[in-house]
Amino acid sequence: MSQTGSCNTSSAQHEPAHSGEPSGHTVACSTSQRRKPRTQTKWPNDVVKVEGIDGEGFPTNDNGLKWWRLIYGLIARQRVGINVKFENVDQPMRQGLFEIMKEYLEFPDGTSEARMNRVRGAALKSIAKLHRHFKSNLFLEKSEQFKNLRGRITDNHRLGPEGYDGKEKGKWRKEDAAMEEEGTENPWRQFPGRSSPYLRARADPTPSTEEIT
Repeated sequence: MSQTGSCNTSSAQHEPAHSGEPSGHTVACSTSQRRKPRTQTKWPNDVVKVEGIDGEGFPTNDNGLKWWRLIYGLIARQRVGINVKFENVDQPMRQGLFEIMKEYLEFPDGTSEARMNRVRGAALKSIAKLHRHFKSNLFLEKSEQFKNLRGRITDNHRLGPEGYDGKEKGKWRKEDAAMEEEGTENPWRQFPGRSSPYLRARADPTPSTEEIT
């Protein structure tokens, strides 16, 4: 891992100056950029030195603590499965997570085993706490997403717990047979493919006119 970083400023340096209102192209680009999906935080290439360790096992210097938080955050979100309860993670895996963390932090020479055990405990505790928080936030995010999707549906179905399959094999089949026996036109046959069961689950024919409402 290198200990240097770079920043690409070429696009900023070559950006043409504009005055007045932004062009349509600029507005379109800005809108497109705002709509880009959020990407995962990338793993760094640098190693940061930990200058000291406090009584709880955390780095004492600002850079070390900042890097510590970045790395355990990445581990919690990307190295521990979303369906895993951290308390069920076995010791070999816990040690493996700590080894990942150590790849990005340089601890002082001569740090005792007891002190490193304290560091390990603090690291795993931090990972476990953030993992639980991440799972909770992810659940709320997904819940809100599906709530918004559900809000777009203006017509509620009347399928009940049996669903489409149950209706098609049960009530709807009996209704179709009864209409055929009576010589009545089946109003649902005017709708092709999947639209027929979709509409049938949400509407009823008006008895007097047999129109779908």
